[in-house]
Amino acid sequence: MTDAPLIARDVHASYGKLHVLRGITLSVGSAEGAVLLGANGCGKSTLMRALNGLERIERGEIIANGISIPSASRAQLRKARAGMGYVFQQFNLVPQLTAYQNVLFGIMGQRPLGILNCLNMFASHEDRERALECLHRVGLSDRAEHRPSELSGGQQQRVAIARMLMQSPRIVIADEPIASLDPKAGREVLELLWRIVDEDRLSLLCTLHQLDLAREFGTRLIGMKAGRIALDCPAADVARSDLDALYHGQVRVDETLERTAA
Repeated sequence: MTDAPLIARDVHASYGKLHVLRGITLSVGSAEGAVLLGANGCGKSTLMRALNGLERIERGEIIANGISIPSASRAQLRKARAGMGYVFQQFNLVPQLTAYQNVLFGIMGQRPLGILNCLNMFASHEDRERALECLHRVGLSDRAEHRPSELSGGQQQRVAIARMLMQSPRIVIADEPIASLDPKAGREVLELLWRIVDEDRLSLLCTLHQLDLAREFGTRLIGMKAGRIALDCPAADVARSDLDALYHGQVRVDETLERTAA
């Protein structure tokens, strides 16, 4: 655990009286694709934001790429985030730009001139070549000059993955990356993500609601229930009944308050 790129130890976070994260401890190692599961309202989103410093924690420790996130300076936080790639449910592509130009945006935070370096006329030869290589890795080198509106949902998510690859991250946070896709395109995106994790020895934490796909793709399954880790073990050791239990009983972090108010 101490050598893992992503580590959380006894993490607590609250919104006023609402105790959302209640002692979260987990780690994601290199070349590991862990799937985070849990019902809506269990605290997953708060945890995902806390991992990169977008959510303040009350106590505990989060270490990303060797940097302590809660105590990091602004410069250290920028460095930690530069080593963390993101894949979202919404693709967050710039509609006016081509797929190739959107991929160049992956290095915006790593270049002195920021957004100017993401425009083709200012990008270095090395960055332009790398953007094309990233598109090739996701199978879209022939769509480099297409705008997002000219691509299918699955292709747009592949462009987003190529943009993430442009960062050369060690950690990848994927938040419901297939929620907007049909089953075939969703499976293709997961196959691509897990292949990249294996080839580049990345640490992937991916939230999913599709339990069968979680068991199929996840190296490890981490289940949250009412702000706590209720399950954390290799996917091969998890029964379907264990996963179903994450969605029954007291699953939301606000249920205690709701019952008190009632």
